[in-house]
Amino acid sequence: MSHPVNEKISMQIIDTMEYVWTIEGRPDLENDCFKYIEENAFSHEGIVDSELIMKWIIEFLSTHCGQAISSQDLEFMSKENKKGGSLWH
Repeated sequence: MSHPVNEKISMQIIDTMEYVWTIEGRPDLENDCFKYIEENAFSHEGIVDSELIMKWIIEFLSTHCGQAISSQDLEFMSKENKKGGSLWH
């Protein structure tokens, strides 16, 4: 049986994510983010509001962005490719 407060928090997470989530074609990532936020929210001892939910969205995405390729990475790879160099050391 679900707890009414947790159900309310889950709905608030869904509403906030629908408002701010802009990554198309990645429902898996969105679902992982929802689970991350829900875990944080259910263990949080204070008020869970939209601002806190957005903070957790940023935390979640920040952990995933560490492996993303930046424009500087792409420029470096392009220069190395043009020189015929290897990208792997």
